[in-house]
Amino acid sequence: MTQNTRLLSALKKAPMTTLQIINQLGIIRPAARVEELRSVHKIETRMVEVENRWGDNCRVAKYVYHV
Repeated sequence: MTQNTRLLSALKKAPMTTLQIINQLGIIRPAARVEELRSVHKIETRMVEVENRWGDNCRVAKYVYHV
């Protein structure tokens, strides 16, 4: 299974942040894979605030698949 296939399958189930994609799917450059998928699929990017491992708030991309 390619990274694009794995990512698309996961996004069809639920939105995911960049960090979730890296940690759960093992895809190191999520933005690049999303950009490739956008040539065929509608995927929205939302910036969301999350807490990092040190308790600081930071913003990351959250990708949402639209049918």
